[in-house]
Amino acid sequence: MESEPTIKEIIQTVQRFRILSVGWSGVGTSSLINSVFRMEDARVSYFKPGEAEIRKEFTSEDNPYFVLHYSKGFETGDVATFETVRQFIMERSKEELELKERLHALWLCTETPTAGGRVFEAGDERLLQFLHESGTGIPVVIVFTQYDKLVRTKEAELREDNEGIDPAALERWSEEEAREAFKICLDSLQRTMDRLKIPMPRYVKFVRAIGRTFQLAEVTRSIVKERLDEAAWIMWAIAQRASLPVKIKACVTKGMSFASLRVGQTLLRTCLLQVHKDIISCWNFKGEVLNSAEFGQLMLHLVQDVQVTPNVSTSPTIDTISSLCNGFRLLF
Repeated sequence: MESEPTIKEIIQTVQRFRILSVGWSGVGTSSLINSVFRMEDARVSYFKPGEAEIRKEFTSEDNPYFVLHYSKGFETGDVATFETVRQFIMERSKEELELKERLHALWLCTETPTAGGRVFEAGDERLLQFLHESGTGIPVVIVFTQYDKLVRTKEAELREDNEGIDPAALERWSEEEAREAFKICLDSLQRTMDRLKIPMPRYVKFVRAIGRTFQLAEVTRSIVKERLDEAAWIMWAIAQRASLPVKIKACVTKGMSFASLRVGQTLLRTCLLQVHKDIISCWNFKGEVLNSAEFGQLMLHLVQDVQVTPNVSTSPTIDTISSLCNGFRLLF
């Protein structure tokens, strides 16, 4: 039986998750990238206003497992920009390309409307129609950026109309009003898709707050898993740093594959050591917390070979476990 590739082997083959972000300057692309990939050096804004070279590869020393391509949004009648994006997508979606060279996902970024405005411009609609009709199979997620701005707008309106309102009530009421406004936005999007006769795309409202960026990571994983080779979504799990569950799913998937192919051939200790290596590779942490002997010992202590007498003297201490958990909390 052919062996499944390990996470380390997937990294060697795919190398980086390749993503195209399309959206206007100021829509929040830099914040999006910084939040999802947990890095400090994403700066899309150094282009001239509204300009971008789509074939330029943005990479990061903070997180080497993804590459970003960026394109400005489409002005009415801007045929040149649309054609550039179309050609790039066609070039990067050819089946004969190695997976590492293919485009793995596209984020269409649009600012969340705050006053009932239209969701998309004509160019955005044309892009979605092209992606549907071209059969490229590229996973697409619509990202409603700056959702926080919608909440703040509703908060300001409520404060003006309700002088002296309790802060807790104001916060709760603002969130409720924002949710209702967002539903109207989605209804508008659904009508647009019905008019274009294409399925409703996946969408996410992006909230730039600790612990609230996981939804984009989850939705991207789901659609990449549906559309592309398994190695692509595993590479996404490695690159993103917004969702711990996505990383856990990747580790469990590869760990189960490794174990199922080696039942009766390999000691459980060896399986655990391989799982440890996959965790180190997949979780893509700064620092050496997972690569430490203490973490390896913690894993091996969970399940020991039945033929071996447990070595209590090497059991991880409470301080060691606490240190590891604190490290995880800092990173997610």
